[in-house]
Amino acid sequence: MAKVITAPAKINLFLEVLRRCADGYHEIESLATAISLSDRLLFEKREDEKVTLQVVFPTEEPLASLFPTAAIPDNETNLVMRAARLLQRQTSQKLCGVNIILQKRIPACSGLGGGSSDAAATLRVLNEFWELGLASSELASLGAELGCDVPLFLSDFPVICTGRGEVFQPVADSATLPPLFLVLIRPWQGLSTPEVYRNCLPRASVTKEADGSAASIPTLLEAWRKSRSEDFAANLWNRLKEPAQQLLPELRDVEKALAELEPPCVGVSMTGSGSTCFGVYWDENSAHTAARQLQKQALGMVWVVQSGTGFQECFSSPSCG
Repeated sequence: MAKVITAPAKINLFLEVLRRCADGYHEIESLATAISLSDRLLFEKREDEKVTLQVVFPTEEPLASLFPTAAIPDNETNLVMRAARLLQRQTSQKLCGVNIILQKRIPACSGLGGGSSDAAATLRVLNEFWELGLASSELASLGAELGCDVPLFLSDFPVICTGRGEVFQPVADSATLPPLFLVLIRPWQGLSTPEVYRNCLPRASVTKEADGSAASIPTLLEAWRKSRSEDFAANLWNRLKEPAQQLLPELRDVEKALAELEPPCVGVSMTGSGSTCFGVYWDENSAHTAARQLQKQALGMVWVVQSGTGFQECFSSPSCG
């Protein structure tokens, strides 16, 4: 028996850091959507009880020589293996072994949630393989032990996240939201999520006069639903963008390049703790035209993706510059 599942990346259209908690975590408010860039996982049952993991990377040129592989382990520290071990500890029954092949297309340290998505896919598939019968809420609780973003990928998208990222509310009437076409650019260097958060000044620590942000998720969703470009752009927000730019000044060049694309983006932002940034378009042709311009600037890896699931094409520059 074998099963293949795709594990989508996500982007944060809105990410507010409300306050730092006493335990060092942060309370957030976020609007996230899945995108068509995804990893693929193959699960195949074994005759013994071993669980193995093999990580493979893109082989097509020129992507293969540019894909950042160093931060993606193929051992017990990988979130896929940690998810499998966590499930094994939930039962005393004898479980079959599984070979797992993880085909990576989502770079690490990019704010795209690739590792968390892989872990969520593993929880879902192995729960079925091993006939554990765990409910979605139970899988989400286990996922939270692996990382705050893991339960996100066990929810429906788009989704509003609150608390430390573990409280989810799927967006009502999401079928009425038009597709977004996004030009993603992941600079050659990634960013550490803990480091970005450590350098972030939460909203609670900033006066309203000094902050100046009036963005909100309800207004952003209304603008998305009605394709109101000006309101959509005004409500794209990421509190982590400024600390990310302080740690990786090249992000300012990336943001400037996105803002100067022709045809112009609806809006520009950064996802998660970075380093991936994106420009939003209402139509696919404009996104591809813009991506070809961005590709020539050799600022990083470039993709055109769609919100939800569907077609994804990867562009890349011939050298790392």
